[in-house]
Amino acid sequence: ALAADLADTVELAVVAGGAWFLFKGPKDTRLKIVSRPVGAKVFVDDLEVGATPVNQLLVAGNKVRLEAKGYEPTIYEFKPGAAPPPAFELKPIITEELLDSVPQGAHVVLDQRPLEGVTPMKVSWNHGLPHQLTLTKDRLVCPKDF
Repeated sequence: ALAADLADTVELAVVAGGAWFLFKGPKDTRLKIVSRPVGAKVFVDDLEVGATPVNQLLVAGNKVRLEAKGYEPTIYEFKPGAAPPPAFELKPIITEELLDSVPQGAHVVLDQRPLEGVTPMKVSWNHGLPHQLTLTKDRLVCPKDF
C-alpha cells in the first residue's frame, strides 16, 4: 500500500513590487511504496532509492519508477493530495519463443506440465517467473531450470 504522512508545512513570504505574498504548502510527503512482485527497484527522478517495500519522501512532480527483472517498468508521477495506487502491479514480460532441440522431435515438459507436440514448437514464457523445462527424446533427457 502507499500510505502518505504530511510533514511540517513550509511557509514562504515573498516581496514582489511592494506587495507581500505568503505561500503555504506541504514540505514533503512520505509514502510507503509497495509492489507486486515485492523487491522491485525504486527510482525517484532516475535516482535509485531502494527496493519495495520502501518509505520515501516525495515532493510534487517527482517521477517514481519501479523496475524488476522480467517485468515492464512502471512510472508514477507524484501529485500531493491525489490518491496513489495501493500497490504497484508490475506487468510480466511474456514472449513467444521457438523452442527447438537436437535431435528434433523431443517431448517438452514446462513447469511440470507436458506440452502437446514435439520440438520445434512455439512456447510462451513469462520472464518474471522461474521455470523448469525438460526435453525428452528416446533415452535422451535434458532438464533445465531458468
